[in-house]
Amino acid sequence: MNKIIFTVLLVISLAGCQTKSLYHWGDYSQTAHKYVVEPSEKTRLKHQEMMLDIVKKSKKKNKKVAPGIYAELGLLAMENNQAEQAISYYEQEAKNFPESKKFMNYLIEKIKELNDA
Repeated sequence: MNKIIFTVLLVISLAGCQTKSLYHWGDYSQTAHKYVVEPSEKTRLKHQEMMLDIVKKSKKKNKKVAPGIYAELGLLAMENNQAEQAISYYEQEAKNFPESKKFMNYLIEKIKELNDA
């Protein structure tokens, strides 16, 4: 009898320990994996759309945009020769995650150097 009561209490207590993420990740893992395994314009666009969707849905769900999303959007913007858009994404990443500010500022400076050359 004590084992049954203990088991029921354990199950109830563990059910209440469900973790909630601070971030909305969407289908990031699936599209990132697909893009790495099968790099093409189609998979890059799908992954980029997923990240933009993460940004949009994060706001709706009152969650933070996951770390690195804006930085990766900046990288994709640079691959498309959209320097100003990349800088905007890097600035947003630095704003959301201050620990990334030094690296994001470095990338911004490199973009500006490229544009001045």
